[in-house]
Amino acid sequence: MKSSVVQNGEQFILRPGLLRTQKQIAQAYDISDRAVRYWVVDGMPRRSDRLYDLIEIQRWKSEKKLRRAKDLKDNTLFWHNERMKYKALLMEVRYLKKSGKLVRLAGVEEREKRKNLLIEKSLFAFPRRVSCEIANVDAEQAEAILSKHLQKVIEDVKTFAPLNLSGVHVSYL
Repeated sequence: MKSSVVQNGEQFILRPGLLRTQKQIAQAYDISDRAVRYWVVDGMPRRSDRLYDLIEIQRWKSEKKLRRAKDLKDNTLFWHNERMKYKALLMEVRYLKKSGKLVRLAGVEEREKRKNLLIEKSLFAFPRRVSCEIANVDAEQAEAILSKHLQKVIEDVKTFAPLNLSGVHVSYL
């Protein structure tokens, strides 16, 4: 039985491989009608005369499969490169750790806390140290005494061993 189509009042015989309905496509590929509907949504080709060409559909499926394979390959390559970057970073961290150029952030923070505590103690002790000495002196002598004691506080802070972090990396590890 030959398939035919009526167009503009004329009847044409369809060549093999041209189908009229999605149901026929489903039968040809032995898939469900729903799968064909997904293909249509996904861009399955259809001729301008509203017929489906099995050759064009097969070409579309092959191109789609090639694109998917290329995307998978590109995706695999991307993640391989990301893995290599992080592996290199891990090796750098291990090297810095072994060479002593890696300082834990917790240690740096602890040191800063102790320095701030020293400054705080010195400043809060300042009035007790100075009050007796400046109680019964004139303004110039009081200023000289205050300057001497402030200089002592500043020296205490300066003598707190400075943390040299040049060439050292701080780590959250």
